[in-house]
Amino acid sequence: MRIVPPTKIEIKESKGKGLGVFATEDIALHEVFEEAAVIPIPNKDENGNPILLDYRFNYPTGRKTAVLQNAIGLGYASFYNHDDNPNAIWANDPRQRGFIFYALRAIKAGEEILVYYGGKEYWDNRPHVKRI
Repeated sequence: MRIVPPTKIEIKESKGKGLGVFATEDIALHEVFEEAAVIPIPNKDENGNPILLDYRFNYPTGRKTAVLQNAIGLGYASFYNHDDNPNAIWANDPRQRGFIFYALRAIKAGEEILVYYGGKEYWDNRPHVKRI
């Protein structure tokens, strides 16, 4: 496994949202700007309570027949904030056992990078890795 560290993003305060991920340089349409490894975690604790709901991802995604495992995304993965009209998306990268984050549109330096957290219909239709 080889993960390339991100060079065009940073974590800083997002007004009204806590921390968020921001572009430090312009990011082109479809550009991959982060590759993040994941650490699988149990879905529930010993009492049956969900674990880390605010910071975990479902892994793998995009496969209707897959058994989803909770995972913590390393790097900046757990700091992206939600928007109903996101400028970025994440997808599985099974070769790296992690995620890639890429731009859905051009993102300007200084702009917050936002992803859609989604509901059930979203998870049923998730894309596989799109390396463009």
